[in-house]
Amino acid sequence: MSTPIGDFQTDQTGIKEKAYLEAYEENMPRIFRHIASRVSDRKIAEDLTSETFFRAWDYIRKGSEVENMKAFCFKIANNLVVDHYRSKRPFLPIEDADNFVSSSRAEGDPELQVELALLRSHLADLPSDYGAILTYRYIDDLDISEIATITGKSHTHVYVLIHRAKNALRKKFERISRFS
Repeated sequence: MSTPIGDFQTDQTGIKEKAYLEAYEENMPRIFRHIASRVSDRKIAEDLTSETFFRAWDYIRKGSEVENMKAFCFKIANNLVVDHYRSKRPFLPIEDADNFVSSSRAEGDPELQVELALLRSHLADLPSDYGAILTYRYIDDLDISEIATITGKSHTHVYVLIHRAKNALRKKFERISRFS
C-alpha cells in the first residue's frame, strides 16, 4: 500500500522518480532564471540549480513529504543563494550584464537588455527581502500563495512586502531620472 506525498508515492521508486522528473522538467527553467537573476553568473546559477534539484530528490528519496514541489524547490534555491553569498565566494559584479540570463523579450533588443541590467542592479541594492519578493513575483511570475509558502510569511505580509519593495524601487528610479 502506498502513501501519497504530494504527487509522489512512497513505495515505488519508479513512480517517485517519474513524478520527480516531470516536476524537474516543469520547474527547472524557472528555478534557473530565479537563481541566475540573483547571482549574476551563469555557471554559478547552473551549479546552484543542479544542487537545488539534487537536494529535492534526496529529500523525496528518503520518504519525506512534499506537498508543493515548485514552492519546495524555490525554497531550496533561495537557501542556496543565501548560502552562496554567505560563503563569500567570488562572483561577477552586476555590471557584467552579459552573464545574466536575459528574458526572451530582451533578445535582440539592446535597449531592453540595458533596462533589465539596470533593474537587476537596483534589485540587488534593495534590502534582500525586497529584492527576493520582487524577483519571485515579477521575474519568476509566482503567485502570492506560492511566495507565502516559499518565504514562510502570511499572504498579507507578502502583499505588504511587495508594496514596500515597489515603492523602494520606484524611489531609486526617480533619483536616477532627476540626474538624467
